[in-house]
Amino acid sequence: EMSMVTGVQTCALPICLLVTGAGNVNCQLAGGGTAVLTGLSAGQALLIEVTRVLSTSTTATGIVALYN
Repeated sequence: EMSMVTGVQTCALPICLLVTGAGNVNCQLAGGGTAVLTGLSAGQALLIEVTRVLSTSTTATGIVALYN
């Protein structure tokens, strides 16, 4: 199952984020805290559990959340 991530979203914990347009992703981590993942390439899969993708400092586009 997958869904496009738009703006600030709270969702069930995805098992992976797929970035289809290069850039940075600012996210709130499932374990607490936030992280800005920088220099991501188009087509890169991020195997992390996040509770939110934050719009501030997020420059990557086409972010897709993949669920198990």
